[in-house]
Amino acid sequence: MKIFLSLFFLFNINYLFSHTEGKRHIEFEKHLISSIEQDAHILALNLSPNSIQLTKFFSGKPTNQTLLKLKQPSKRDKYVLRLLDNNMNELLTLGIGNPFYAYAHHIGFEDRKVMGGPVSSAKIEIAIPINLDAKFIAISSRDSKSNLKDIQKIKLP
Repeated sequence: MKIFLSLFFLFNINYLFSHTEGKRHIEFEKHLISSIEQDAHILALNLSPNSIQLTKFFSGKPTNQTLLKLKQPSKRDKYVLRLLDNNMNELLTLGIGNPFYAYAHHIGFEDRKVMGGPVSSAKIEIAIPINLDAKFIAISSRDSKSNLKDIQKIKLP
């Protein structure tokens, strides 16, 4: 079975790289900031479950705390931030989990049924690459079928 899978994988890779029509160079652009040495646009956001407000927008170097919040969305993220261009095409999606639920983990309270509670707003700061020409930012929520539904879009300066 291992030999069969190895041969199958080898032939498929061989086919992909030997395809002659439309040979073009594909460049992958890194959309996340990975170092505090990189310049970025820093966005300070005030979020609520039904709105988004931009409180600060500047160019500079991100902090370590800002970089920790940058991640690709996963199925566990109830809310995501989407960066859009002028034509409302998605440029970047960032998973922000559920910023409207505060988790409380305290030693001695592990046996409690409730380990947190809802909060009405959240303040977060994100860093986006300078070369990303984002004109809008949207907060979206994930429904029970994992579809994203926009809550609100705002124009970036």
